[in-house]
Amino acid sequence: THTVWLTSDNYPETEFVLDWFGIKKFLTSNLDEEVEGKYEAQPETYELLGKDENDIFRIFEYVSPSPILLSTDTPAALVVSKDAYDVIYRSFAQGNINSQYIIPILTERQIDDYKIDELKNFDFIILYNYMYKDRESAFDLLAQYVRQGGSLFIESNLFIEEGQSLPEPFPVKSVQKQAFAGSWNLAVDSELGEVDLASFSPPVYQEGPWGGAVGEEVKDWAKILVSHQGQSLIVGGQLGKGRVVWSGMNLPYHILTNHNQEEAEFLAKILAWTEGKNNLEQFKTIGQAKENLTYESENFTAQFINPQEFKLALKKPVKGALFKGFYFFGWKAKAILQDGKSQPISLYKAGPGMMYVQIPAEAREIIFYYQLPKITVLSRLAALLTIIFLLFRPSLRKLPLSSFIQNWFGKYKAKIGNWWNKDEV
Repeated sequence: THTVWLTSDNYPETEFVLDWFGIKKFLTSNLDEEVEGKYEAQPETYELLGKDENDIFRIFEYVSPSPILLSTDTPAALVVSKDAYDVIYRSFAQGNINSQYIIPILTERQIDDYKIDELKNFDFIILYNYMYKDRESAFDLLAQYVRQGGSLFIESNLFIEEGQSLPEPFPVKSVQKQAFAGSWNLAVDSELGEVDLASFSPPVYQEGPWGGAVGEEVKDWAKILVSHQGQSLIVGGQLGKGRVVWSGMNLPYHILTNHNQEEAEFLAKILAWTEGKNNLEQFKTIGQAKENLTYESENFTAQFINPQEFKLALKKPVKGALFKGFYFFGWKAKAILQDGKSQPISLYKAGPGMMYVQIPAEAREIIFYYQLPKITVLSRLAALLTIIFLLFRPSLRKLPLSSFIQNWFGKYKAKIGNWWNKDEV
């Protein structure tokens, strides 16, 4: 609501929201002065379909809508964060780094809750306000992930890193807390390409200096990617088959605090660098809606079966499937394999709490379906039995066991009543 109807001149964020929510058409009102003329000013992106006779309401079509259900090779990023996932997701929005570029995955697990085989299925791991159970095992797991070809981005967590000797996969040996005041004096390595540093917001937080960290003693396999007044602000390197970047800038929060598009695009460049690329690749889905609530593309056919079931028939092998419906307890997913057998697959929360699965290589069909949780089934059964008991209670009193059951429950009723009425000392 805030992004689409209450804010003007926020085109990257608007397109990000429309993409993630699978919006094709939407209505605006001239009574919303905040966005008056916003969409008319971008006719190449928002086509005016019509308006009412009083010129109050207008209908627009987003010319590049994305489907609600699709298969995609868009990289998936596991965001390991304690209560700060939204910072990553919303910082992406400032530069329209939408689901066609990267799919952030929410996890409530700690680093060492995972096994290496599961982590290897993610293209990126992003650590932001991260946590673990055992320091040594967590960092060893991340080092394995990078050495085997993974891409790792670490935003510094001083509560964990400060005053400690940092092992692999950190590209620096130690970090030090730093307050950045005045203005940035940044130097960017040429490998990150051209960056408009003049468009960066100043290092200010609530009229005070911006808090962060600097790295000390860059390891021999790494190099400084961004420096501030000669100090190591962002450091990265090749470790085995993969790459890792450590940042002391608190870049995602700085992006979000200042709604800075250039900084968001810079974050995308850094993530792309961990893949050995100049920019994140766009995986755009081109298709069209058909009859019977079906969407057809060259890679898949998506079909709405009923509100509790959505089917995705695969035409080509891909990494994952994204279902832009909100996840809540009871949603599940399964893969139908080439031999016709069914295989349950893990469901991840993606983007603004939607659903993503990794597709097995031998899958020919993916099905998202809703199944009543066992607790709900038991609750309904208990409610039904209670209603039946109340309806037939007069008849039950005549049964031989009725007096026995009443006496048995009566004893406990008396004990509970005495306990309830007893004065607490």
